Amino acid sequence: MPLSAMSAQEKLSFFSRVRHKLSGNEEAFCIYVNADQIASLDFISVAFQQFLVDSLFHTGKSGVTYLQEIATNLVNQALEGIKSTKRFSAHELLDQFNQLATNKSLVDNSPYADRKSRDLI
Repeated sequence: MPLSAMSAQEKLSFFSRVRHKLSGNEEAFCIYVNADQIASLDFISVAFQQFLVDSLFHTGKSGVTYLQEIATNLVNQALEGIKSTKRFSAHELLDQFNQLATNKSLVDNSPYADRKSRDLI
């Protein structure tokens, strides 16, 4: 929602209140883009995408990035889709991923173990 009529302080205060209200909602997150940071309107799409990516890597209240929170929500929605009662927190998924990533025998026995990373892309 673009706001241009307010002063910078009023906009920041408004978005701060909106972000605070949304912080308990797992289905939303807030991005604040200052139009003064966009060098040219010709590149507004690219600039917005960069702001979006940068925002995804900010750490939220739960101590994980917004990207990790979104990934957790996707996993939990997929589990709901298969009628599983299991739900994960972002920290639980990160712990499981780290255990898998550091399990050398699992990595060595992977069907992709003999491939170079460029072959997987």
